[in-house]
Amino acid sequence: GKLADSLNHLVFTMPFLPSEGQPGKMVIDDQVKDVILFRYLPSLWYTHPIPNNLREFWYTERLDILNFMKKNYSHLDIP
Repeated sequence: GKLADSLNHLVFTMPFLPSEGQPGKMVIDDQVKDVILFRYLPSLWYTHPIPNNLREFWYTERLDILNFMKKNYSHLDIP
């Protein structure tokens, strides 16, 4: 029902801080919807390193994410 539909649209934004989100609009199912957009890297990753268990997961399970991160963010020299 309605609760299940609401939970389907719930997105956890960690490690982004709520203040990093910007209101925006996107077309979803051929309808313009209000959304919160999170861009770039989370500010926490500038002040604290990306957790090693996450890096290991990208390296072993999700090479597509690892390659994307290397390609797009290597110039930032984030530890």
